[in-house]
Amino acid sequence: MEKELFYNEIKNRVEDFYGDRAKVTTHVVTKNNGLLKRALCVKINESNCSPTIYMDDFYHDYKDGKKSVNDVSEEVIGTFEKYIITDNVDMSFFENYDSISHEICFKIINRDKNRDRLEKMPHRVIEDLAVTYFVSLNTRGLDGSIQIKDDYLKVWGVCEEDLFEAAIENTPRLFPSDIISMKEFLLRKSEDTFLANLLPENGMFVVSNVRYTNGASVMLYPGILKKMGEVFGSNYYIIPSSVHELIFVKELSVDKDAGELLKMVKCVNSTCVKSEDILADSLYYYDRTIENSVKKVE
Repeated sequence: MEKELFYNEIKNRVEDFYGDRAKVTTHVVTKNNGLLKRALCVKINESNCSPTIYMDDFYHDYKDGKKSVNDVSEEVIGTFEKYIITDNVDMSFFENYDSISHEICFKIINRDKNRDRLEKMPHRVIEDLAVTYFVSLNTRGLDGSIQIKDDYLKVWGVCEEDLFEAAIENTPRLFPSDIISMKEFLLRKSEDTFLANLLPENGMFVVSNVRYTNGASVMLYPGILKKMGEVFGSNYYIIPSSVHELIFVKELSVDKDAGELLKMVKCVNSTCVKSEDILADSLYYYDRTIENSVKKVE
């Protein structure tokens, strides 16, 4: 079954399940790095909110023979049933900056791969990366977030600097950092201890937040870069593993030169990282003699 037929079949089955109780729609959404994804939404008639499920991975599973159409439709409907919102959600809080200022957070994305999106979003540039802002809805008992766009700043009467000041305080509080050695990280992920035991204890760290979602932003948390310099006792490289985590590598523990590390980053991005999760085909260097000095390695 071709892609469009697949999407329509799943949409029809969801419509049959909900009948007249809800409106089911599909549309194309531009995600991180310009990736276009097919979204399926269900809005209960009495509600003003509609949870979204992206269908692309389901189609790949179907094409690869991992799931049948029945499997997919049952999983999609089950997910909607879990997260469906049956009542109106009061969104008036979003109209007042003071009511959401304590929920504003930042994340880091690739600047060049998101140029079109960034034209409509407040942001600041750090080397070839861009810091963008969102309102986390978790403290309100809702899953998800709302991306902040330029239009909202006009309504709130604030500027990008106001967003950054709020986010630099809120993001570490709402998404605490999780920094562990690569050795411990591998032991968490696998029962095979062979590779983990080959690594030095403090030469390489995985840096993210406790949710491992948009965790690359941890590099902006106050004091993190300086603290890691103290742990290493030297300058270090920052490998952009993905938008979700970074790898900090002690300079003195690197057998290869920076050029070889950069080749490794590009190779991993092209073979192991999902397109929407790629942060950058770059390598960064932290000089601990200059506070907050992160430079792209040329």
